[in-house]
Amino acid sequence: MSNKAEYVAAIDLGHAHTRAAIAEAPAGGTDDGTRLRLLGVGEAPSNGWIKGNLVDMEAAVASVRDAVAKAEQMADGLVIESAVIGTGGSHLHSIGSHDGMLLSHSQPREVANNDVLQLMDEVRSVPLAADREIIHVLPREFVLDSRGGIRDPVGLLGIQLAVHGYVLTGSAAVGRNLVAAVNRASVMVETVAAESYAVGEAATSVDERTSGVMAVVIGGASSEMIVYRHGGVVMSASIAVGGDHFTNDLMIGLHTARADAESIKQTFGAVTAGWRHTGTTFEVPELGRPTSRLIQQSLLREILEARGMELFSLVLSELRHASLPEKLEEHLEAGIVLCGGGANLPGMCDLAERVLLMPARIGLPPRVLGLPESLDAPQYTVLLSLLHYALRVRRHRAPQGSRSASPWKHLFDWKK
Repeated sequence: MSNKAEYVAAIDLGHAHTRAAIAEAPAGGTDDGTRLRLLGVGEAPSNGWIKGNLVDMEAAVASVRDAVAKAEQMADGLVIESAVIGTGGSHLHSIGSHDGMLLSHSQPREVANNDVLQLMDEVRSVPLAADREIIHVLPREFVLDSRGGIRDPVGLLGIQLAVHGYVLTGSAAVGRNLVAAVNRASVMVETVAAESYAVGEAATSVDERTSGVMAVVIGGASSEMIVYRHGGVVMSASIAVGGDHFTNDLMIGLHTARADAESIKQTFGAVTAGWRHTGTTFEVPELGRPTSRLIQQSLLREILEARGMELFSLVLSELRHASLPEKLEEHLEAGIVLCGGGANLPGMCDLAERVLLMPARIGLPPRVLGLPESLDAPQYTVLLSLLHYALRVRRHRAPQGSRSASPWKHLFDWKK
């Protein structure tokens, strides 16, 4: 095996910020993301976006170039030639699929890798509209001779093998615009990943995914959620409430400019009592005037709490409308993991626990060697999770001889 250093990169085209990262991959052909060594990170304001939609290609390309250049500079001039990028928003839809195959007409035989590959190809063949494309094809569970809950059937004996699959699709136009923005910035896109799935795999543990866990990425224009049970993805959804909505509420409720509302949110904001000095007042610049007014902090909390209640109520509604035989909200023992910049608002975990009646924690970026303390924050979870995902893509697209004994496990985790 070559001792030449290998690098992976990721780009997070967020509504407010565009971020890029490059890392040195671990030796030995493993996909252990905890052994990634971070070399460079760059961040730039996201231009060309309105309400989560790309509306100005050239402005978006300039933001990507800026972020990539800063990451390359931090990495001592190392060039980002290719990267994995993330996507999210209401254009993502999921499709459930059930497919099966006969392994033998008489005696049970051992399930082989090729059997699983063939079965997953059937899942991938789900009919799609012309404007849709597949982003991920995931096995929810395998069923062998009516025995369900199987994560890896290879090596087991049986006569009939079936799979409950989960197909995540996206708008072809949205995906191609994202790819075009990055390609025009002189970076080749290796693949597009759903941000929620990248975060779900990297920011939660195997035990959490087995027990039942939900990750919610609170972005600027929307929030992305993904739910695991028995180790597999059982549902995902996009909610049209994000950090920008909290800021917009303050603009209206406090009659102030957007920049001032954002500053007030970050400096004084909280969604539950006890996180700030609720008895104090603070000055709010008046919109269009050189004067300011004194506002009780309790009013600020009431405005933010109402929007937070709406967000988690919508999350609960998505759980209750999932097309599953069990009530998901009652079976997520590991609770909810809050990621993204919106998770920084004080009291969000307390509010989530109150509405959803399950434990909540902040989802910090997955482990990467050399991660500066300044980047160990929820707003960087998507970027670092995409970096972990980039390593998985690279490793499982390697020549067959370098793969593990059960290569099928990740072969369908990305768009081909």
